Amino acid sequence: MKRLTPNNARKRVLICYYTKEVMEELLAIIDRFEGDMAVCEQDDHSIVNIARKRIPSAAREGDVLVLGEIITIDVEETEKRKAQLKELTEDLWE
Repeated sequence: MKRLTPNNARKRVLICYYTKEVMEELLAIIDRFEGDMAVCEQDDHSIVNIARKRIPSAAREGDVLVLGEIITIDVEETEKRKAQLKELTEDLWE
């Protein structure tokens, strides 16, 4: 399986509590679903296709995913980005 590590992708650095190993996590936003694939965009605007069965069943378009061995939804980052988007769109209509 190809490891997802684009050079310019936004990464979060974590330190494992037990091993003190530094780990990086990549973030991607679900753009849309096409059949059994989730089409996701990373912060460097690269596109990554992820099998739908690998992501949480609750994932929806616009959700921010943390890519790793286990893919999870970053609820806090998702809400933050949705609030920023809402603010930007409100500014357009004023």
